Amino acid sequence: MKKYILPLVLLVNLSVCAQPIFEAYEKGNYLEVQKLLKIGVSPNEFNRNKVTLLFLACLKSDTTMTNILILNNADVNLATANSISPLNAACQTGNISIVKELISAGANVNYKDANGWSSLITASRNGHLEIVKILVEKNAVIDDKASDGVTPMMMAASKGHIAIVEYLLLKNANVNSLAKDNETALTYAAKAGRTNVVELLLKNGANKNQVTDERKTAYELARDNGYPEIVELLK
Repeated sequence: MKKYILPLVLLVNLSVCAQPIFEAYEKGNYLEVQKLLKIGVSPNEFNRNKVTLLFLACLKSDTTMTNILILNNADVNLATANSISPLNAACQTGNISIVKELISAGANVNYKDANGWSSLITASRNGHLEIVKILVEKNAVIDDKASDGVTPMMMAASKGHIAIVEYLLLKNANVNSLAKDNETALTYAAKAGRTNVVELLLKNGANKNQVTDERKTAYELARDNGYPEIVELLK
């Protein structure tokens, strides 16, 4: 990022000019950030990359800056140009305290990005069980679907996050929900070699005869990808 310095008088008169506040944050100068906020620089401005300071703080798991910005009325639901919210960023990195603070400040737990990904899908994919629990307790849609139809359970199953799969099942998530390509949590787990997840899904009623758009069952996907233990489970 090209750096420049504006006279203080311009900062006072042009509260919409947000770049100095980003520069201060990049340098780790939190006192300067607070000073700029106090004289009228908005916490909701975008930088040249079309992201807010709150989004950056969440992406960096910066609890201190997140707190400073929320106390200065940062919009917790203001997304990036790519429609990624601060909460979604926090669910990616796995910072529990930031997730709690954002939700307490009014973050929409069911907001979706441009690809239809909710925070629950993001947290499930990244293996953040405690965050998954927080989101579900705050009424996140448990069988929420992204634009391609994938669900939180499918993402957790594909990555082998068995504790999350188990929790979602406990909360009555649909074990046989279908993505747009007719994939299920079971087919995702089978082709990724997630033996324990496959076993858990089968015990909870997963349909092993479901055929994907590739015209393959979970058995065939496991076989083709070289997972003999899963093949045995699916016979």
